[in-house]
Amino acid sequence: MLAPLLAAALVAAPAAAASAAAVDDRLVLEAPNILGQQGLVRVTSARMAAPTLGVHTRLFFSPDFVLPDIADANTFAEGTVVTGFSAWDALEVALAARAGANLNAARAQPVASLGDLTLSLKGGHGFGLVAVAGDVRIGLPTRARRVGIDVANASAALDGIVSVDLLPLGVPVRVHGNAGYTLRGANRAVDAEAKYLLDGPDGALIAVATQSWFYDSAQVGLGVEAPLPFVTPFLETWFATAVGAPAYDVGRDAWLTVTPGVRLGVAGVRLDVAADLGLLGNAGGAVPQADAVFDGQPLNPLWALRVGVSHAFGAASAGSGDGAFARLEGCVTDVAGVLPGAVVSIDVDGRLGPRLLAGDDGCFAVPLLPGAARLSVVAVDHDEGAATAALAAGQTTRVDVLLSPRARQARLVGFATNKEDEVIAAQVVVIDAGGARAPQATEQGAFALTVRPGRMVVVARADGHLTQGIPVDIQDGERRALSFVMRKIPKRRSAQLLADRIETSARIPFEFKRARLQSAAEYLLDELADLLLTNESVKLAIEAHTDVSEVQDTAAATTLTAERAAAVRDALVARGVDGARLQTKGLGNSQPLAPGDPKNRRVELKIAP
Repeated sequence: MLAPLLAAALVAAPAAAASAAAVDDRLVLEAPNILGQQGLVRVTSARMAAPTLGVHTRLFFSPDFVLPDIADANTFAEGTVVTGFSAWDALEVALAARAGANLNAARAQPVASLGDLTLSLKGGHGFGLVAVAGDVRIGLPTRARRVGIDVANASAALDGIVSVDLLPLGVPVRVHGNAGYTLRGANRAVDAEAKYLLDGPDGALIAVATQSWFYDSAQVGLGVEAPLPFVTPFLETWFATAVGAPAYDVGRDAWLTVTPGVRLGVAGVRLDVAADLGLLGNAGGAVPQADAVFDGQPLNPLWALRVGVSHAFGAASAGSGDGAFARLEGCVTDVAGVLPGAVVSIDVDGRLGPRLLAGDDGCFAVPLLPGAARLSVVAVDHDEGAATAALAAGQTTRVDVLLSPRARQARLVGFATNKEDEVIAAQVVVIDAGGARAPQATEQGAFALTVRPGRMVVVARADGHLTQGIPVDIQDGERRALSFVMRKIPKRRSAQLLADRIETSARIPFEFKRARLQSAAEYLLDELADLLLTNESVKLAIEAHTDVSEVQDTAAATTLTAERAAAVRDALVARGVDGARLQTKGLGNSQPLAPGDPKNRRVELKIAP
């Protein structure tokens, strides 16, 4: 029988050159059967590789299809040396050399071949979690019992590749899909004239059975891998069928192989172990009978063991996946201690990475691809924090992030108008626990202020108008709308600030025997608020009085006047006056001005020390 040929191409991420391990940096293996049928370029990643050198070997077994009644086992062993490089994160070149031999005592002497060169050119681009690439492979095979390559039987395979990487989302899963077409790929293996000049039905069967191997083939593959720290289990499945072969049933005679495996990686060195399990063609375990062979059923190894060792030189590219992970750990703190529940977002070499939640101790730990890592940390009521770290394969790097409490903010917006709803040019100032802020001029009556959350007074001042204040209690992140309807300063004021008191031209009116202000008090209270907001250092003692004509009981009179003094204070506070500047006292009917005179029912406003 003819020695089979294997062309191995280096594709995908750093440190390729191993078996068919479905990882970013694995070898992409064309999988022939023992008669040299060219199969699929194995499932690979669309991401690029670092310069890599490796050795791959394969041992497989298949039944003898020629003489099923007396068949013995075909055992084939081969070895492949692969070298390659990548440049600019967009191009890969791979060269492979293979030597192999198989034994079949029933039909032929052992044969060996040395040769097979494959040039693999791949260009790709990443789009976040998804990468796409195109791969072109030129195969230059050898022949049975020969050393060197056979240019006349060269083949070309074209593949499109799509990869989806969920590792940046914290899910250790990568999925790779390939679909392609091989041009005259089968020609490079079969030397029918030299080997199968047989008389009788055996020769005819061989000639018909091998015809599919002279035709182009289409292939498709899917690979799934779980990149864990230092260990990457994977599963590949791939399908190939001849195109245009006479007496060939594309659906029934195509071949399907499933390859489970695992990769171990430390510091750029990788060991791949995988097994090819044939499911269609001659791979199901039963030796095909003559009618199946006559129908052109292809031969697929019953099983094959693959072992590969490789080493990557230099750093992996930004979009690649290194089998040897780095480990990043650290804690998030502020001046008060640890911050549990902080969100840690990580990218490596500009590629979006996982989002982590710090534990109850404020700490985190995660395996990552080697490279330059940038951390962005967010916690409630704190400014965003950032840190950087250089991650090396097989090493643990610690990064602690100290966050600063966030300067909380809220927003005040509004208008200043007059009674006629006309906008006026006013100055708006905020007075909070930190003192007065710089006034902001309204533009066409509108204002917008960024303030600290909490209690404050917003004061509006305009020429010719009474100063007006609005108390505000605003929460962090809140947006509050205010409206100032400002009164013109009356030609004749009702209140005047003197050295020891505020003198009013009229009493502050209350309902009889009640502490409820009459509506007529509104204008006077507006003027009192204007005086106090304009003269911010003035403190006021509010003293309320009554007489026996309103309340005869002394205790009841004292209670009523205390409530009236408090009502005046509350009205002024509602107009923006700081309540800490206002003192109240109810004097009952103890200090009448004149017996039975309504003037006894009064509120006196005295300057307090």
